[in-house]
Amino acid sequence: MKPASGVSVLILLGVALGPFAVGYTIARWMSGIWALSPLLWGLVFLVGWFLVGRYLGRKGFDKVGMVVGIIPPLLGACIFIQQFFLTSSAQRSVGFLSTVGQLYPMVAVAPATKAMMTLGIREIDSRLALLLAYALMMGAFAIGFLGGQNKSGV
Repeated sequence: MKPASGVSVLILLGVALGPFAVGYTIARWMSGIWALSPLLWGLVFLVGWFLVGRYLGRKGFDKVGMVVGIIPPLLGACIFIQQFFLTSSAQRSVGFLSTVGQLYPMVAVAPATKAMMTLGIREIDSRLALLLAYALMMGAFAIGFLGGQNKSGV
């Protein structure tokens, strides 16, 4: 059963902004704990993000739940591409746009880097690692969401 509409809005808002808030919190106040094991924290985040997707799928959020979990990282990836691939460093936004593009997938960068190393990529471009982190986030959420829908009989 889907939660009441007010609660649904809060849940969906949390899903849309959650990764940015987590990335900002880690970058601003928890960098010491993050340094202990970024791969572990990244994997925990991806599993958690999968479970968030699964929860929304099971609770009957339908297409809105999938859109809220996929569109923000997709927009963030587009902002990142625009800022770090299509704009020169002299013209790049040093404020909001660059921050959003980097902080949203920050938690998933270590697993993305490890995946690239596992695939034999030894010289890792941090921009590509961030794009792969975005892809891992969207994939974990989508697989969880679709799996949750299947379990709920939808």
